[in-house]
Amino acid sequence: GEYRAAIIDAKNVLLEEPGSRRARLLLGRASIRVGDAAAAEKELTRAVELGSEFADVAVDFGQALLLLNEFQRVLDEIAVEGVANDGEKSSILKIRGDAMLGLGETSGARDEFVAALAITPADPDAMLGIVSSYVAEREFMQARATLDEVLSLNNAYIPAWLTSGSLNVRTRNYDSAAENYDQALRLADQQSNPTAKIQALIGLAEAHLGRKEPASAKEAVQQIDELAPDSTQALFIKARIAYAEQDWTYAVQTLLEVIRRNSNYQPAQVLLGAVHLEKGSLGQAEMYLSAAVANNPSDVNARKLLADTRLRQGRTSEASSILGPLLGDDAKDAGALSMAARASAGSGEYDQAAAYISQRLEDDPDNTELKLDLAATYLFAGDTERAQSILDGVTENTDADSRRGATLRLLARLALSLIHI
Repeated sequence: GEYRAAIIDAKNVLLEEPGSRRARLLLGRASIRVGDAAAAEKELTRAVELGSEFADVAVDFGQALLLLNEFQRVLDEIAVEGVANDGEKSSILKIRGDAMLGLGETSGARDEFVAALAITPADPDAMLGIVSSYVAEREFMQARATLDEVLSLNNAYIPAWLTSGSLNVRTRNYDSAAENYDQALRLADQQSNPTAKIQALIGLAEAHLGRKEPASAKEAVQQIDELAPDSTQALFIKARIAYAEQDWTYAVQTLLEVIRRNSNYQPAQVLLGAVHLEKGSLGQAEMYLSAAVANNPSDVNARKLLADTRLRQGRTSEASSILGPLLGDDAKDAGALSMAARASAGSGEYDQAAAYISQRLEDDPDNTELKLDLAATYLFAGDTERAQSILDGVTENTDADSRRGATLRLLARLALSLIHI
C-alpha cells in the first residue's frame, strides 16, 4: 500500500533496466493508485509493448482512461473478452458503464452495470453505477430508492454516502448533502481513507456553495490543500468560490490552470464560459461553451449558457437551435423554456414564445410574473383579447407586478380601442 515508495523504487529499477516489463507494470499500477492517470496509461502501454498480456492490465488501463476522460477509448479498447477472472470481468463491465455515462449513453451504461451484478450480485459499485444512470436521466426517485438499498446493505460504505451527497446537491437539497458528506468524512477518518476524505471535503465545499456559504467552502478547501496540495479538483472548487464571489480575474486564472492540467475537463470549460459571460466577454464565452457542447452534446448547463450567450449577441435563431434538444411537449427545464421563449419572441415567433411560457405555467400555475409574460407575448402577437383575458385573472402580489400589470392593461385597452376605431 505504499504506492509512492513503490513508484520511486520502480523508477530506480528503470534507470538501470529501461526495458524491464515488470518494473513498467508496477509503475503503471502504482501510478493509477495515486491518481496519476497519464503516467499509468503511458507505463501500462509500454508494459504491453514489452510482453505483458493486455487482459492482465485491462482493469488498471481502463481506470486510467476514465480518469483522463477518454471515454470512447475505453469502449474501443477495454472489453471482457479474454479475461478469465470473474472479478476482473465485473470490474471491466463497471468501467465500461462509467465510460458510457461519460458519453451520455445512460441506458447502455445501466446494461453494463446490470451485467456486472449478474457476475457479482449486490456489488455496491455496480448498484451505484445504476444510481448514476438514473440521476443522468433525472429519474431521481428511482436513484434514491436504489441508493437506499445500497446503504441498507452496508451503512458504512463511504461511496454510497458520497453518492447520496451528490444526489442531494443535484436536487438542490444542500442541507442533506452537507449531512451526507459529514457522515462520509467521519467514516473516512474511522477507516483511515485519505482519498475518501478528500472526496467528502470536495462534496462538502459544493454543498456550502449551494447554501451560498463561500467562507465555509473555503474552510473545506483548506483541509483539502493540507491532504493533497496539488489537487486539481480543489483548484476547480477554488474557481467556483471565486465565481460565487464575482472575482472574475482569479476565476479565469484558476480555470485556465485546471484546463492546462486536463484539457478535456468539461466542468472547467463550462465554468470558464460562464465567467466570460458574466464579464460580458461574449466572444470568449462562446468559444469555450461551443467547445463544451461539441465535446458533450448532452450537457444541459453548457447548452443553456451557450444559448444565453447567443441571445445576448442578438443571434436568436442560433439560440433556438442550441436549445432544441432540451425542448419538446414534455420539457420541464424552466431556464431552457424561458430562453426559448425569449429567442422565439426575438425572432417574431410570438405564438411559439407563448407556447413555451404556457409550458412553464403548467408546472407553476400561480406564477404571476409568468402570466404577465404570457399576456405581454399575446399583445405583441396582436391577440389582444387573449391578453386581456389573462390580465383579468391576474392578482399582483408585488409592487413590480402591479406596475407591470397596470402598464399591460393600459396597452391592452389602447389596442382594443384601436381595433374598435
